[in-house]
Amino acid sequence: MQLSHVISFADAAVAWICDRDSRLSVSTERAYRGEINRMAQFFAMKYGGLALGEFTQKQWEDYVGELQGVRQHVVTCRDEALSPSSAAQAIRICTAFLRWSRDEGLLSWAPKMPSTFGGRKAEPNSRRPLVDLSADAEPLHPALEALLIKAPESEATQDVLRAQLAIGLAYWGGLRSSEIAALRCGDIATKGNTVELHHPRLDSVITILGNVAATWHQYCVVREEAGDVLTRKSPVVAALCSNEPISAWSVWALIAQYVEIVTGVEKLYSAQSLRRSRVTAMGARCAPDIDELSKYTHRCLVDFAPSVRNRSPMSRNPVLRAIQSGE
Repeated sequence: MQLSHVISFADAAVAWICDRDSRLSVSTERAYRGEINRMAQFFAMKYGGLALGEFTQKQWEDYVGELQGVRQHVVTCRDEALSPSSAAQAIRICTAFLRWSRDEGLLSWAPKMPSTFGGRKAEPNSRRPLVDLSADAEPLHPALEALLIKAPESEATQDVLRAQLAIGLAYWGGLRSSEIAALRCGDIATKGNTVELHHPRLDSVITILGNVAATWHQYCVVREEAGDVLTRKSPVVAALCSNEPISAWSVWALIAQYVEIVTGVEKLYSAQSLRRSRVTAMGARCAPDIDELSKYTHRCLVDFAPSVRNRSPMSRNPVLRAIQSGE
C-alpha cells in the first residue's frame, strides 16, 4: 500500500481537506479544491511542472503576482483581474495548502502566512475553543471501534500490522501523519499494556493506551522474522520488505486505505480525523461536569483554549495537557 513520493496537486488537495481540524461544507470544499487546481494549472502551463514537490518558492511568488493581475496561465471565463478580496482569498487558501504540504514532507519550503493584501491588514481570525462539545460528531464505525480496542490476529501479516499500528498511534496517541513517519524505535518503550512514547514534536514523553503496545510487539516480531534488524534508529512504521522510513503522505494513505478495508465504507479517514474522534470520546465523559461549570459561571460557552499571554508548550491544566499530548 505504499505510494510513490511523486504527488500531484489534486491528490494532495484531497488529503489536505480531509486532514483539516474543522470540517468543510461541500461548497467550501469545492472552492478550496478549485483554487489548488488553478495553481496547478498555472504551474503546468507556464513551467511545465506536474508534481507538487517540484513547485518552488519563486514560482509561488510568480503565481501570487499573477493572481493580483490578469491570470494568463489559468483557464477561466474572466477577462478582467480578480477583485482584491477574491485575490486575497485565493492567496490565503493556497498559502494554507502549501504550509500543510511542507509540514507533511511534500515540500521543503512554505510561504509565510500573508498579513496584508493590497496594503490592508487581513482581519484576524477569532479564537475558537480547543474542544467544541456542542458539535454533533459522527460516531466511529463499529468495525473501526473494535479494531482500536482488540489485539491483532495472531496470523496478521506485516502490512496489516503496520496499518493497525499507524491507526492506533493516530487515535490513541493523537499523532499526525508526519509525526508517525518521523518516529524511530528508540522513541518507544512499553510498560505492560501501555506505550511510553517520546513525542517527536512536543519533545516530551506521553503514555499511549489501547492496543498499541500489543500491536507494536507483534509488528516487531514479524519484521525481525522477515530479516529486519531493528535498532534505535529504525523507523517505527517502515516500508514493506525493507527497514526504510515512509513519507507522511504514505502514512496518510495507509490509514485511509486500511480503514476503508475494515469498514467497507468509502470514507477518507486521516490521522487528524481519528484524533478528533478520540477528543470527542474524551469530551463526552466530561460533558456533564462542563455543563455544570457553564451554569455555575453563567456562561453558555466554556472555552478551554489557553490565553495568548499564558500559553506555553504544555499547559499545567491536566485535562489540557492530556489533550495537547494526545493521550
